[in-house]
Amino acid sequence: MFLVSCGFTKFPIWEIHRQQPLINIQDTLKPNSRPKLLTYPPLMIKYGEVKFIESESMKVGFVEVISDSRCPLNVVCKWGGRADIQIWYSTFPLDTISIKLSLLRSQEPTYTDTLGYRFQLIHLEPYPIAGIDRDSSDYTAYLNVFKF
Repeated sequence: MFLVSCGFTKFPIWEIHRQQPLINIQDTLKPNSRPKLLTYPPLMIKYGEVKFIESESMKVGFVEVISDSRCPLNVVCKWGGRADIQIWYSTFPLDTISIKLSLLRSQEPTYTDTLGYRFQLIHLEPYPIAGIDRDSSDYTAYLNVFKF
C-alpha cells in the first residue's frame, strides 16, 4: 500500500493487489462544487515579490523560474514549449508551502491543487526572443488562485 503525506495526515490512496483507488478525490468534493476564484483580475506577481490575498490572509511569493523553453517569438518551432516556476504560499496558521506551476503552450493552462486551494499559472512575461537572455528578475507571473 502506498501512503501520501499531507502535512501531519497520512492516508492510503492505492492498494496494489486491488488496483483500485481507496479514495476518489472527486468524491470528497460537494456535488457540483466548483472552486471559487479569489483573484480577479489575475494576481500579477514579479519575481522575488510577495503578494497578499486579504480575503484568505494568504501570502504568495514568486521564488524561481525553473525553466522557460517556450518557442521564441522570432522562431518557428514544432511545439510551443513550456515554462515552469516555483511559488510559495502561506495562510495562518499553516506553514509555508512551495509548489511548482507549469505553463504548456500547446494545452489549456494546468493547475495545482493543494490543501483546499488551486493555483493556475495563466501567463508568464516576458515571452522569449531568440538571442536575448533573460534574468529571473525580468519575469512576471500571472496567477489565478481558487478556493474549494
